[in-house]
Amino acid sequence: MRNLAWMPVLLALALTGCPDKDTGETDPGTDTEADPDTDTDTDTDTDTDTDTDTDPPGPQAGDVAFFEGFETDGTAFPDGWAASTAEGSNVDIVWKLCETGVDCDGNSGAELNLAEGDYYAAIDADGDGSFDLADGELYQGTLTSGAIDLSEYGDFNIVMTLDQYYRDLGDDDAASIEVSSDDGATWIVVQDYPAIDIDTERDNNSTSNGPCPSIYDMSAYAGETIQLRFNYTAGWDWWFMVDNIEMVLADEAPTLPTPDAWTCPLEVCDDATDNDLDFFADCADIDCAEDAACTDVCVGEAITLPATGFGGTPVDMTSNLDWASGPDCTSGAGSELVFSIEAEAGDVIVASELTGAFDATVRILDGCTAGTATCLASVDSGDSATFTAVDAGTYYVVIEGWSASESDDFEYLIGLNPADAEDCASGVDDDLDGNIDCADSD
Repeated sequence: MRNLAWMPVLLALALTGCPDKDTGETDPGTDTEADPDTDTDTDTDTDTDTDTDTDPPGPQAGDVAFFEGFETDGTAFPDGWAASTAEGSNVDIVWKLCETGVDCDGNSGAELNLAEGDYYAAIDADGDGSFDLADGELYQGTLTSGAIDLSEYGDFNIVMTLDQYYRDLGDDDAASIEVSSDDGATWIVVQDYPAIDIDTERDNNSTSNGPCPSIYDMSAYAGETIQLRFNYTAGWDWWFMVDNIEMVLADEAPTLPTPDAWTCPLEVCDDATDNDLDFFADCADIDCAEDAACTDVCVGEAITLPATGFGGTPVDMTSNLDWASGPDCTSGAGSELVFSIEAEAGDVIVASELTGAFDATVRILDGCTAGTATCLASVDSGDSATFTAVDAGTYYVVIEGWSASESDDFEYLIGLNPADAEDCASGVDDDLDGNIDCADSD
């Protein structure tokens, strides 16, 4: 520690130099005198702004100004949203939350297959009892949002997208999407689905090819606070569904599809993709029935008899085509299973849908071209279609939902040459009625 006392002295010598041995004068060493003209001021400018401001920027194009996915515990709509019915309307037919990925409360087959998360909003006329309405009786259900604050986005365009499924049935149901910027005093129609006669006007409103993503220009409401509402008026009809409502800021107004926002994407008939989101791709989709890519394409699945199977509609169906042809062919408008089978002359072909809950049409046909193949036998669900083959060859069995909304589970049985009665110890379904041995009433 004592040696440290010499440090100042040594440092001074180092700076001033040592005495010259000849003159005794101290060597001035390096001239450390600053040039008076040279600015040696090393003082840091205290005026320099060293503030590293981390405040976030203001709104930017691409920012999401509003989103509603109806994600709650499933017992109530999100805060601010309210479902109501017009005075005198059937209180059972109201907007409600439906669970994603399943039929809406198991009612009518209604399902929004674009829905995300756990829930979506729907009003299901068919499933909730509209068949109990008196002839000509209508009801109205409305779903209204809380305040949507767009006040800080006055310098932007606003693009609204949502997933929706409005399905028309008769000439009395109608729906609309509306917006209000005066706390609900007045409402402006954003999208109108007027009542139409689907027998003469088949368009996107009247098909089951939904749901479809939709896009709207809401730029007129930038800088304001608004509300949305979804109206549905109907008698004994289908449904209206919505999910994933999103408003995004944009520098430019959106390019809207034509003829309107509801236009569904078209099915491409040779890309192995369900382009129009109706569960069926390419030649299995009725939209491709007349497409050259589907000429001579058979959607039938070859099976070995006897054959049984089960599943649910429409996801386990193989096509959605129009198979009814011939004066004795039972009608049907739903999706279907199509099978090809081999039979010898004199074989009795039996085809059945066994559940009874699935409202189906069962057909045996002579060809695989929907709409032109002849019905050889055709029955409603609950009965067996039977046909005795005149010639050896390939025959086709079609099990089709009676309507496009059919959604119940199905079970089918297809076989040849049923026995007159069940052998109660054979371990097989001898008479092809769906029951084996002691489970058969025989």
